[in-house]
Amino acid sequence: MRKVLLGIVALLVAGELLAAATLSRRAGRKVRVSDPGLARELITTGATLIADYGAFQLLEADPARVAPLIQAGRAEARDEEDLVLLNTRALDTRSDEAQARNAARAPVETFAGRRLHLVQFAGPVKPEWYAALAGTGAEVVTYIPHNTYLVYGDEESLGRVRALGQFVQWEGPYTSDDRIHPLARPAGGAGRTSVVGGDLYAVQLVADPATNEATSGSSSTRTSSRLSTPRRSPPSSSVPTSSRSSPTWSP
Repeated sequence: MRKVLLGIVALLVAGELLAAATLSRRAGRKVRVSDPGLARELITTGATLIADYGAFQLLEADPARVAPLIQAGRAEARDEEDLVLLNTRALDTRSDEAQARNAARAPVETFAGRRLHLVQFAGPVKPEWYAALAGTGAEVVTYIPHNTYLVYGDEESLGRVRALGQFVQWEGPYTSDDRIHPLARPAGGAGRTSVVGGDLYAVQLVADPATNEATSGSSSTRTSSRLSTPRRSPPSSSVPTSSRSSPTWSP
């Protein structure tokens, strides 16, 4: 078990470091500036103000322009704020993959029931941003670094989430790729995971009586807004239902 956990931690750390290295080479780089005069100077020379927090400003600026400022300690690189640190991986919301996920979606999505959805804000979450999210009617399930919430909603409430405005950097469905850890996936088409003893999983459910019983497949499983239940997948199961170590969310 310890080897499994260390392997998962190593995968997540490596993924985050690789993603952060990619972010630092972008045309625009996120920086935090505490000097209002410097912030105004950067904006005058082409930087974009993402949000003003009073004590500091979050900007997107030319990497070459801010590199010496970061080195001198006058600005703080905030590249990691483009990452959503899921149990499965670090999702870069400004990557081609994330943008393609949204480009492939219909302008108006129609579906029955409720779904899980990710919402990442452009910077540290302001109270008014959170209030706007809560006001959509979608249930806020949990916070995920960085600046991201997992929400659960129906067609109408998620439609309102999609229309929140420019303070949302990215939003998209919480897919099976987001919730199933690579080490929990079957290896070699044999229907078993690549981890020895990997038939025990933690399944975390959002409290929804209409769907919990079908998801758990067991009338003896109790459900709450944040339930983690160890379960064994049958040997014939082609794809496990959750992460090997950290619980994942399912309706």
